[in-house]
Amino acid sequence: MARPADKLSKNQTISLFATGTIWSRYSMVIKPKNYTLFTVNAFLACVAIIQLSRIYMYEQEVEKRKKEAAAQAISKQQ
Repeated sequence: MARPADKLSKNQTISLFATGTIWSRYSMVIKPKNYTLFTVNAFLACVAIIQLSRIYMYEQEVEKRKKEAAAQAISKQQ
């Protein structure tokens, strides 16, 4: 969670989310139910969602800065 958002991999985080979701579901389908496996993988999926939201917010901030820089460059030319 302390890693800067610009260093996070979107593809790897999506894979972690998918893995956590799939294994959480599997742990509830098998007999006997494996609650420890469910807990660990549900936590993994939750952390991946948080990381994905951090990546999204970072990308939005970068886009906003680019637009502001472009607007400033245009205003300087005029």
